[in-house]
Amino acid sequence: MRRTIRIPTTLSLTVPFGAIALLAASDARAATPTFYADLVSFQAAATASVTDDYSNPGYVFSQSDVVMSGVLGETDYTTTGHINNNLVFNGPADPRYCAGCNGSFLLSFQTTSVGDATGVGGVLVFIESHSMATPYFAFITYGDGTTDNIALPIQGNYWGVSAPERIESIHFGLSNGGTTTGGSFSIDDLMIATIGNDCCAASPDGTPGCNDPACEAAVCAIDPFCCNTAWDGICAGESVTECGALCNTCGDGVAAGSEQCDDGGESAVCDADCTFAMCGDSLVNATAGEACDDGGETATCDADCTFPSCGDGVTNMAAGEQCDDAGASATCDADCTLAQCGDGVLNAAAGEQCDDAGASATCDVDCTFPSCGDGVLNALAGEQCDDGGESATCDVDCTPATCGDGVANATAGENCDDGGRSATCNIDCTAVSCGDGVLNVTAGEQCDDAGESATCDADCTNAMCGDGVANVTAGEECDDAGESATCDDDCTAAMCGDGVTNATAGEGCDDMGESATCNADCTTAGCGDGVINAAAGEDCDDMGESAACDDDCTAAECGDGLLNETAGEECDDGNTDDGDGCAADCIVESGTDSTGGDSTGGDSTGGDSTGGADTSGGGTGIDTSVDVTGPVITTANDSSGGTEGDTDTDSGGSAVDPEGCSCTTDSEGSGRGAVWSVLALFGLGALRRRRRRA
Repeated sequence: MRRTIRIPTTLSLTVPFGAIALLAASDARAATPTFYADLVSFQAAATASVTDDYSNPGYVFSQSDVVMSGVLGETDYTTTGHINNNLVFNGPADPRYCAGCNGSFLLSFQTTSVGDATGVGGVLVFIESHSMATPYFAFITYGDGTTDNIALPIQGNYWGVSAPERIESIHFGLSNGGTTTGGSFSIDDLMIATIGNDCCAASPDGTPGCNDPACEAAVCAIDPFCCNTAWDGICAGESVTECGALCNTCGDGVAAGSEQCDDGGESAVCDADCTFAMCGDSLVNATAGEACDDGGETATCDADCTFPSCGDGVTNMAAGEQCDDAGASATCDADCTLAQCGDGVLNAAAGEQCDDAGASATCDVDCTFPSCGDGVLNALAGEQCDDGGESATCDVDCTPATCGDGVANATAGENCDDGGRSATCNIDCTAVSCGDGVLNVTAGEQCDDAGESATCDADCTNAMCGDGVANVTAGEECDDAGESATCDDDCTAAMCGDGVTNATAGEGCDDMGESATCNADCTTAGCGDGVINAAAGEDCDDMGESAACDDDCTAAECGDGLLNETAGEECDDGNTDDGDGCAADCIVESGTDSTGGDSTGGDSTGGDSTGGADTSGGGTGIDTSVDVTGPVITTANDSSGGTEGDTDTDSGGSAVDPEGCSCTTDSEGSGRGAVWSVLALFGLGALRRRRRRA
């Protein structure tokens, strides 16, 4: 078959078809890539594309090459640095892909839906990170087997390439395909696309060639103009003839040409544009169950092509969701924010009892209910401290440990705490104990010097003689709460001679030894008590008259004027003269009675001296004798016949000397002398009695 071929105006000639074919063959080109530095230009060149923004929930943080490749099924991943270590950061702020994030990797495009076994028309990536200390290169293998080695730009830029020969693979690593585990390199928004004109339609911008290599080769073999100048309507018409089913009409129910499917319209497996129904292809297919399809997750459409709704189980970060577990879960709140104590959203599944966006009177900062002793300090709930129970600095009621606060804290060293001093608790929070050195008046202590002191007894009462508590430090030898048989009332041990009279101990007196009024054995000094008391004037004391002692406690001695019959005395006239009625040895002389009566005669029964009748004149004699024990004083009547009772002390009569001597007056004594004699006898008797009593 021959046809007229358009020739460039410079060649105005007609040649055989075969020659044009040879011309085309002789004009075969090496790969002719086009490079891109922005998204808009690449999208303008693409006629069909698939974008992976790495937010697909099928990705996990780390996966093998096989798993990574199978999530979308559009690109084959092979890690060449860190083997089988494909990392996907699909957080809400910055989703991206890297191979260990410091390793090289290979992307192959021979199984994509927008290409064929020779590859795809174009590839575009956004470079998220790129450490220029270890610069990465793109080593490109084209569909014709040729290669390119391209230095990549810094992070934050798009980089892309397209070629009519198609892109078979790109290795991201060191120059010329070198592998590495160094540096830092990651990408996002991987876009693979068909680049070029639709073989079945005229090029809108008048560029040559079409996007199906086989169809393009068949058409250009008969019409080189289509590949050298422009793919116009003639070229499109030739495609219908030369390319068979490639240019069939979408919707006719026959899948042909570039159609992936054709069900005569939208179906559950085929979109209305005769591509396979796939959520994320930017074609809403209601029959396939899509509510929307924005080519991926957007603020109005989930990645699964349903309308965004918090709680639908599909995380839509573009719609503001941080997570979506179809309700509250251990990691996700019911409002689709990440579960976090303090976010103000109660999440029981995450173990929260409450969440007031911080500590409150009803909620601790760790999202548990406030409870004193839970170990979480909550000042708004009235806690001043919380050590999970009693500690050295915190009471069990969550107040600071302070002696006197009314809360006993054993860990802080308190034995008790009654909010101050009490009958059982000291002011320093120790248990009341007399002798602890802490004065507790409420407990009845008057003092507490940690034991006996000069001012304080061991029973914590003020040291005082007579209090019944012996205090040696205060100088007490004993204390029987007063005088006792063993203790004086000045708290010294009872002892005769100590100068303290102790009647209970049997003392009648105590002058610290013998005195005029007190014996050495502390009995009251008294002649006849059997205790010789020289200070009281006693020579002896035999508790009465004895052979050696008179009854006035003087030594028994004849002539002392004291009759001592026990000593053998019959009389004692105070001298040792014979011839006075009482011999020198105190024996009554002959002619006198035993009492020492008057030798001149008279009544011998009582020592009376009876004067004879007045020889001169018949007067009656007056009895002038006195019954006494002691020397007998004898008086005589007036021989001149004077009046009765008239005793003349001047001229004669009886007189008594200080030693008790009885003197006889001459016959001229008057009655007056007799009276004086009687008075003298009474005086001697009184003296005798007084000495006996003494």
